[in-house]
Amino acid sequence: MDENFCSDMWWGTLGTIRPFPNFHPDRDAADIQAALERKDMTALVRILTNRNNAQRQAVAQSFQDKTKQDLSGALKKVLSGQLEELLLQLMMPPEQLEAQRLRAAMAGLGTDEETLLEILCSRSRKTLQEVAAVYRQMYKKDLEKELKAETSGDFGRLVVALLNKAVTASSVQRDVQALAASLSEKKAEAGPWISILTSRDSDHLDKVLMELELETGQTVDQLVEKRFSGDFRLGLRVLGESRVRGLLIVGLIDQLLMVLCLCWNSSVHPGPRGLPRPETAHHEDVAGSGHHGVPQRGEPAADPRGVPQAQRIVSLLHSAGTF
Repeated sequence: MDENFCSDMWWGTLGTIRPFPNFHPDRDAADIQAALERKDMTALVRILTNRNNAQRQAVAQSFQDKTKQDLSGALKKVLSGQLEELLLQLMMPPEQLEAQRLRAAMAGLGTDEETLLEILCSRSRKTLQEVAAVYRQMYKKDLEKELKAETSGDFGRLVVALLNKAVTASSVQRDVQALAASLSEKKAEAGPWISILTSRDSDHLDKVLMELELETGQTVDQLVEKRFSGDFRLGLRVLGESRVRGLLIVGLIDQLLMVLCLCWNSSVHPGPRGLPRPETAHHEDVAGSGHHGVPQRGEPAADPRGVPQAQRIVSLLHSAGTF
């Protein structure tokens, strides 16, 4: 097994993964079959992290046609730990991954509100409809009914509105006045915030919230912090963050590759190793950012509930159309 995990990869292509040029699913399937037989983690990571999701699905189909085996099942036999989790998630269609994450967020005692908000705030209505259809197929449950059963109050109204979001027209000034009026009462009204923030396009919301800040002399974060509480306040914060979500995507692929390398090195080669560099391909920087940042060494971060940060990275990349 190659000790130099990064020897055949390049720094210059870090950024958003685009469709791999000269893509040949049959060739990839044969290479993966050989890598599985050799238990060559380097080759598996190199191939699977340098194809977009549609290409990975084509490789999986070619692999099944060739070997009469399911590729995810074959990967499970040779992988373990976080590397196994990551590569299996990369093999999932985006809608299936989101359905699985939503189900996990509502399973057992308590609800993972942050995961619900992350998915519902940052996906389009069309995408969420597709996720809901896959959720019903996978779990024989209605997603909206599940959300209503797991949430309550203003937060419950917010998540259901997010699931069913649809853009409706309005004037900037009318929306600013409605939000300002909702804050003038002794107890701030949640209704206008739910209605406006879940039914306007991003450009319109940028103007509305900017005008609201000018009118009140406070930032939206300050207004939300002072006038709302609990999970509903968290939801409004995440909605605000989702407006600049494109900027947050920059560098996520770098983090993902870092995590993959760390996971592999920790299980095969103890001690620090070089970080992976993506295989030569037609990559572009996110939103023309020109970002070529080098990821730092260190363990992958975990969210407060112990879910590897890499899982969220994969999900965000899926949602941005980058993976």
